[in-house]
Amino acid sequence: MTNTSAPRIAAIILAAGKSTRMGAQNKLLLDVNGKPLLQHVIDAAATSHVNEIMLVTGHERERIEHVVHSSGGRLLHNADYAEGMASSIRTGIQAAQHSKVDAALILLGDMPYITASHINHILTYYQSHASLCVPYTNNQRGNPVLWGKDYFADLLTLTGDQGARDLIKRSHRHITHVKMDALANAAAILKDIDHLN
Repeated sequence: MTNTSAPRIAAIILAAGKSTRMGAQNKLLLDVNGKPLLQHVIDAAATSHVNEIMLVTGHERERIEHVVHSSGGRLLHNADYAEGMASSIRTGIQAAQHSKVDAALILLGDMPYITASHINHILTYYQSHASLCVPYTNNQRGNPVLWGKDYFADLLTLTGDQGARDLIKRSHRHITHVKMDALANAAAILKDIDHLN
């Protein structure tokens, strides 16, 4: 993580969900190649060129914080996590506004194959082209998505569990499509825990 580049960009990692499809297990704490799944996402952000990391917790907050306590970054608790993903986005964006960053990269905590190279590639497009950068591979939209501060007010109005999907659709004319196909493991932007095998 570096603090010298401009514009200032925060990585907001969403780690508040109940992972109900995994039953009793908290999928963010599952072992993936020797460390918790969530730790892979944190490490990718920490070794990228973002200026700040914010980790939004909710379900099993104490267990999540115990795993990542030494990883750096800011811990943000979303007391309303049961309302869905949008509440965690709002928690992160509110903190990003207070930090006066220029943009926020929203990362899903269950995508362990995202690397610093993927993140840095998206950041480059933001710096060069636009304030809403969405990664694509094989003509499929993936994550993480980079939002310029002009979108923060809209992100704070989100509700439910669909995240920012509808806002992306409404903003389609302003999107910079970030082509990831030339990067190693470009398909990582499409793979969450439900597709590990």
